[in-house]
Amino acid sequence: MDCDHKFNPTGVVFKQKLARYLRGLYTVQTMILLVEDEAISRYAFAQILRFEGHEVMEAANGGEALTILDKRYFDVMITDLVMPGLDGFALVARIRQKWPNVRIVLISGYTAQYAAEALDESTEFLSKPVDSTDLIATVQRLLPAS
Repeated sequence: MDCDHKFNPTGVVFKQKLARYLRGLYTVQTMILLVEDEAISRYAFAQILRFEGHEVMEAANGGEALTILDKRYFDVMITDLVMPGLDGFALVARIRQKWPNVRIVLISGYTAQYAAEALDESTEFLSKPVDSTDLIATVQRLLPAS
């Protein structure tokens, strides 16, 4: 039986399909560290970001975030400012010392003026409740143009 789609590993069509497959397989994802002490909010934010194709690791507090950061690189960190133990301000200060290129999104139920001391060109602020569209747009804005 003659078939137009014979397996031919040296054929042009096979090579094009393989290249498309490999490009999809090795797509570089944005690595995001999400630091939020409220479990429900952390879960919701993580699901939104994963749905957008980002790889997300979660931390429940600043200390846990630092432990994770010691083991892995992240493009963006999203952190609540008010948390027990190591709060968002202290976490940002340590990150700026050790990993100055990490882009940061600060989230808080307080106003942006409350976060003003931690804001710079690679840091943005979102107030709670966080709108999913704003979260996605903010992460996209912080990422380097590809």
